[in-house]
Amino acid sequence: MKQPTESQYFLAWLIYFIIATVGSVVAGFCVGLGLGIIVAAAGGNAQQLAKVGTIIGFVVSIPVSYFTFRGVVGKYFLPKLEDDSAPPVPPAIPT
Repeated sequence: MKQPTESQYFLAWLIYFIIATVGSVVAGFCVGLGLGIIVAAAGGNAQQLAKVGTIIGFVVSIPVSYFTFRGVVGKYFLPKLEDDSAPPVPPAIPT
């Protein structure tokens, strides 16, 4: 099995970090904007919005982080970890 090099680990982490950070900020902004409009229309104050916004921002960042991690691992690591010495899988026989 081929092992990834340190530079491949770093590149994958850097891509993950940048995409997850920017994606979380954009998603958090969009959800926070909508939440702010709803809280303001309901007569809430900034302290309430900050508390709810913190929780909602964290929850929104979870799927962004997961899908970014899955994409980076799938693109940069799984092809590198395939074992070239394993025999190929024969094609399925049509029935």
